[in-house]
Amino acid sequence: QRLSQAASDSERESAFDSSAVTQFEYTYDPTLYPGTDLYYDVSDINDAFPRQFCDYGVALKPDRSECPSVLCPPDCQKNCSAVYNYYNDDFATHGCDSHASLTLFLCQGD
Repeated sequence: QRLSQAASDSERESAFDSSAVTQFEYTYDPTLYPGTDLYYDVSDINDAFPRQFCDYGVALKPDRSECPSVLCPPDCQKNCSAVYNYYNDDFATHGCDSHASLTLFLCQGD
């Protein structure tokens, strides 16, 4: 939803409340180098829009094979097990060497 600069506060709040939220989070700890010093996750936590990845999918792909990738193919029948789907999930954090490049693909399709 696109808003003009002249949009009212209530219009802006409505747009925010009706938007899905995708988060990519990371933590870098240089004291752990060499080794796994970069930790990352993707989340789909928004009660108003459950399973927002399901129509188009999402992927987080590292450029190094030893780093875990995150892949959520389009599937509206189940949650994606590679990301956080609920606020109390505790399984979807991944780690890698910080020399890796990570690319996040939204609406990645099949």
